[in-house]
Amino acid sequence: MRGRWQLFGVAALMACGFSACATSIDEPGSGGDGGTAGAGGTAGAGGDAGAGGDAGAGGDAGAGGEAGAGGGTSSSSSASSSGGGGTNSCGNGVKDSGEQCDGTDFGGKTCADFGLGSGNLTCNMFCGVIASNCVPKESCTDFKDNDQDGAVDCFDSDCMNQTACIDSCFSPKNLAVPGWGDGDTNGRPAVEAPSCSPQSGPEAIFRIDAPQSGMLTVNVGSWSGVDFSVSLRTTCNDGASELACVNNVTPNTGQEEILNWEVSSGQTYYIVVDGVNGGAGQFYISTNMPQPETWCSDFFDDDADGYIDCDDSTACQSTFECMPGMTEVGQQCFANSDCAANMNDPVCLNSKQGFPDGYCSEWCDVATQDCPGDGVCADIGLKSVHGVCLDGCTMDSDCRPGYACVDKGLSTKVCTLGPEAECGNFLDEDLDSLVDCEDPDCQATASCMGGAKAAGQPCTEHNECYSAQNDPLCLSQPQYGMPDGYCSEYCQFMDDCGPGAICSSWFFFPSGAGTCMRTCVADSQCRTGYACIDIGLPQKICIH
Repeated sequence: MRGRWQLFGVAALMACGFSACATSIDEPGSGGDGGTAGAGGTAGAGGDAGAGGDAGAGGDAGAGGEAGAGGGTSSSSSASSSGGGGTNSCGNGVKDSGEQCDGTDFGGKTCADFGLGSGNLTCNMFCGVIASNCVPKESCTDFKDNDQDGAVDCFDSDCMNQTACIDSCFSPKNLAVPGWGDGDTNGRPAVEAPSCSPQSGPEAIFRIDAPQSGMLTVNVGSWSGVDFSVSLRTTCNDGASELACVNNVTPNTGQEEILNWEVSSGQTYYIVVDGVNGGAGQFYISTNMPQPETWCSDFFDDDADGYIDCDDSTACQSTFECMPGMTEVGQQCFANSDCAANMNDPVCLNSKQGFPDGYCSEWCDVATQDCPGDGVCADIGLKSVHGVCLDGCTMDSDCRPGYACVDKGLSTKVCTLGPEAECGNFLDEDLDSLVDCEDPDCQATASCMGGAKAAGQPCTEHNECYSAQNDPLCLSQPQYGMPDGYCSEYCQFMDDCGPGAICSSWFFFPSGAGTCMRTCVADSQCRTGYACIDIGLPQKICIH
């Protein structure tokens, strides 16, 4: 009897033990399928001892409850997927939630929605928008073709009827002092009329804030041969506030309009660049506040008041450099103070002005002709208010050795260097900054009679090349690196060339003149050894 109960107790204890083990494994399974199998082991306890043993095997299945921990891993994996927003649909061609785009589906957005102009959006492999194929939006006020449609600012249909294209003062362009910029009056409004423009044309207006009190200098030059006036005012749209206006330069001379005015620190001013007689075109502009004139023999207007060196009564005429000497007009000199003058305004012209070994002179008034003796007052391009005295003559023997009696179109002949002696040696022999057929001394000679070859054709002599103004130019290989020569002619502005050519400042001549270069759109239009290159001009050119 005892043995039977004892045996039953052991069996019950064994069943209880297995059930307890199954429960403890189920808990870490946290509801996993293996844990449920462990509970099945408990059901085995209902069998006889032998079945209980089988239940023990079921307990082993309970050990499989540890796979329930694997169930936890499955649960974790599911959470991870849920955290990522569900199934990734990028690439199905449809813009879904959380995507900027998909394929060609941008949700109706275009380049304009990103503040840009024309062009097409693209979508990357991560369903993000790429706007690199969009062009900038036309700004209407920066003198640039922002959207690359060939139309600048107010010529662009995007700017039509925009306020900036009706009122020049709506958004004047800011310019620093000192500063440099460029502009184009084509298509601009023509509403502000400067006092020195005989007939006003389209204008461009710049706003400046004076950084200090002192002399402001504004320089404006034409890129296009158009005549511009330059004026300064304190209120943009009020002509009565105009302070100064200049219109002194003859078009196509390469000279700049220069406006000078005393300004006050912190004051706002407006610079009006106006096309004279209705003209319109491209220009450049610079602003500066020069320091006082401190060097009185450098042939430079340091303080930008219009007077150079000893011609400047406020800065130089009391200095030792401008104390007159005894040497007469036309004679050799080394310094300003070597030369005689009646108002502390002597000048020693040097080889840079075309007078080798020095040439005594003094500043003079071209209108009153106040030079001493037989001297003649002439403007030789020094860009000062006054001219300089040249020694008058009737024959070469009246001049010092090395100089000749030359007719310069003045009231009498003057002693200066003789005319250009050789018109095909690429030298400026008379030091007037004009080389060969660019020099009027040569333009009546056979060497400078224009030929029949168009720009870009091979040549050996100047007169083989086409020219409408007796200024042909053969760009040779030794001087300019052009194999077999390159026909051209001197020019001053974009359209100063024959058909199929454009003016380019490629070789930087001393006079500032350009050369006519053959235009092209492809290499096949250039002769062998030359290529069609974009150098920033409106058209490509054939160049080696």
